[in-house]
Order: sequence, then structure tokens, then C-alpha cells
Amino acid sequence: RGGRGGRSGRGGRGRSDADDAVDAPREGKKPGPKPKPRPAPEDEDDSGRSGEGGVSDDEDDYANGFSRTHGRDTRGLERQALQVVMGRGVKRGVRVETELGSAYFTHEDETPFDIGQKLRIHGNTLVSLNSWYLPGLKLRSKLKAGTRLWLEARFDDEEKILNDDLKGRLEKVMNALQRHRFYFIFAQPVDPVALNIPDYFDVVKTPMDLGTVANKVRDGAYKGDVFDFEDEARLVFSNCRAYNPPGSDAATMGDAVEKEFDKKWIELGFVFKDETREMPKPPGAGGDEIRTK
Repeated sequence: RGGRGGRSGRGGRGRSDADDAVDAPREGKKPGPKPKPRPAPEDEDDSGRSGEGGVSDDEDDYANGFSRTHGRDTRGLERQALQVVMGRGVKRGVRVETELGSAYFTHEDETPFDIGQKLRIHGNTLVSLNSWYLPGLKLRSKLKAGTRLWLEARFDDEEKILNDDLKGRLEKVMNALQRHRFYFIFAQPVDPVALNIPDYFDVVKTPMDLGTVANKVRDGAYKGDVFDFEDEARLVFSNCRAYNPPGSDAATMGDAVEKEFDKKWIELGFVFKDETREMPKPPGAGGDEIRTK
């Protein structure tokens, strides 16, 4: 496991705003040892519940953020800009633009999940970006009022953290679908000859199947815009509805698998591309408390 991230739960120490300057790299300081690579994450969601073959509840979901050697550098900032970065005199509960990037200063007991849904930012992105500053941070961790969260990647190492963590989370979505009893119907491209449906491609102009989506996840094809993944997964279900009439076996099974997709998507802290889509009931609202000084 890399560096700082081994602890979660009540009493985990958060980093103070001043820690940015303390941990900024200094000339002549030798880098610490590189953290050992972690094994690929199993199917455990950020709420701490493990699926089949999942890791233990006391293990952090993703520790890539803990492999960083320093936070965003506050050196050289004017006093007023530094005060904003540290959240002094700024409004809480809204996006705040600082010299070091967009930030959010929390109300009491807000969670990354809540903030993500509010701002339409993937809550798991907030976890990945801020886990170095807040060891033990999880999707449903309750935060102390005034805790600062960075909202978007600003540097190359942050982009890498987000892409690495994204791949793991998309694998979890696919694992959930692959366990569904109707997954097999959508696991391969539709074969109109074998199924004796010669008009299939007259109706469905852009074929897609979940097996193809899973292979692209495995190959790391979905980077940057996670909605590319959501679009292609949902294309499988929209194609199913386009060809099969409502109430048919195929349409009913497609709706069931898409419902599982929606559930896992929100459970892992993503937001829907379509703002009007009805959210499934979220999993347990309880979460570990992460307290800052």
C-alpha cells in the first residue's frame, strides 16, 4: 500500500490547509521510497460493502492518491490568494475559484457523494483527488464544516490518478452487470442469421454489446470523459428497446439489466449524463467521519 492511506473510519486525521505549504517540495529534499503497487481492486463499492470475492471492509478502495509526494504548492501566493485557498472568508457550499484551481468548502457533515450530485461532478472524482489531503476519505465520509475539496485535476499526476481509479470503478460496474442473470443475452454482438432476424440492422444502425464495452474497459479505452462509457453501455439497452416491443421477453430483460447498471453507477459515485434520469435509491446513508483540524 502506498504511503498515507491505510486508515479509515472515525478519528482519521485530515490534513490542515497549511499542510500544502509544509509538504511542498523543497530543494535538496530526497524523494521517499516508491510505494509498492497495489493489486487490482476487487468488487467493493465505496460504501464499504463487498461483493463476491471482494476485499475486506477495512481496506481502502483506491490508494493511488496516496502515492503522491506533495500537494498543490502554495508558495509564492499573495496573502489574499492564500487566504482563499485556505477557505478563510469564502462562502461554503458553492464552487470557489482559487489560484490553485476550483475548490469547494463543505458544510457540516456533507459527503463527497452529496457534493458530487449537487455540483454534477462524479463523487468518486472528489475522493480520488482529495484522498492525499484527507487520509481515509471515502464516498460517504461525513466532513467537518469548512473542509476543502479540490474539484478537478490540475496537474499530470492528478490526471493519472483519476484515470487509474476510473478504470477500476468501471470494472466494478461491469462486474455487477456480468453477475446479472440476464447479462448473457447482451454479452455478444447480435447475430441476425443465428437468431433469424434478418431485419435487425435495418432497425439498429449502431450495434453495441456489453462484451465489447467490457473489453474496452479492460484495455483502458475510456479516459477523460466517463460519459463515453455510459453512452456505449446505454446504447446496448436502447438498441434492445428499439428492436423489441415493450413487454417482450428481450425488452423486459434489457430493462432489468439497465436498472442494475443505474444502481451500480450511482452506488460508485457517478452522475448520470442525462440530468432528468430518475436516480435509484442510494445505498445506506451512513459513512465514516473524516475530521480536519
